[in-house]
Amino acid sequence: MKEQIKDLWVAALRSGKYQQGKAYLNRGFKFCCMGVLCELAIENGVAIERQLSKTGFPERYDYIGTYEGRPEVVWSLPPTAVTRWAGLNSMTGAFNIGPNERSLVTMNDEASKSFLEIADIIERHWQEL
Repeated sequence: MKEQIKDLWVAALRSGKYQQGKAYLNRGFKFCCMGVLCELAIENGVAIERQLSKTGFPERYDYIGTYEGRPEVVWSLPPTAVTRWAGLNSMTGAFNIGPNERSLVTMNDEASKSFLEIADIIERHWQEL
């Protein structure tokens, strides 16, 4: 991933500004680590938007961008525009540090790592992401 984006992301995860959630990028303004990245992308001018879901999920926000000229509406993984902006190799933040923790999404949602722990991991492995 890009070093400048790594620095922004790590600082945001450590800032205390974002309440951590699971399974959704943003549900009721509780974010997974990838949702924080989406918010940073918006703040930095990436062409995506956040809107309240129209599919009946209470408090769930979708992130909307375009991919190959078509609309891309996502709620569990970041839009392609965000992963490209950040220079990530995958939408899940995949890398290999062990059998049960192979992506940032897994660490956030399944392994229940805190944002502080995820920030430390991003700092150590950002070149693999």
